[in-house]
Amino acid sequence: MAMGRGYVERMIEGVSSLNLTGGLSVPKANVTQATSKSTAVTANGVAGLITMDDTALSGGAAVGFTLNNTYIAADSVVMLTIHTYTQGCMVAVDSVAAGSCRIILQNLSASNIEGTVIHYLVL
Repeated sequence: MAMGRGYVERMIEGVSSLNLTGGLSVPKANVTQATSKSTAVTANGVAGLITMDDTALSGGAAVGFTLNNTYIAADSVVMLTIHTYTQGCMVAVDSVAAGSCRIILQNLSASNIEGTVIHYLVL
């Protein structure tokens, strides 16, 4: 069986912790953004999902928000992927500080995007 992105996502859906090779178990935290796409969120897990506010993000627009997370140190690497595929969409970490990072979502297409879900992993 191929171990692609969809397979891995189905494996971790609804799991409260991740058991990685070698028996390492890491806390997972999922959060749903309230109010707007620029509203800060708090998710205190090493990995998890951020469900963004479902207000449309216009074509060509970008929005930033803060992820508060006790696992983030000033020298952490925060990896992001887009869980819900949206053509022409990019997500990146703009800055990292002890206890938080700033995430930027950029709509590279001409169409509005909605319902974006982001995976995060703190290293």
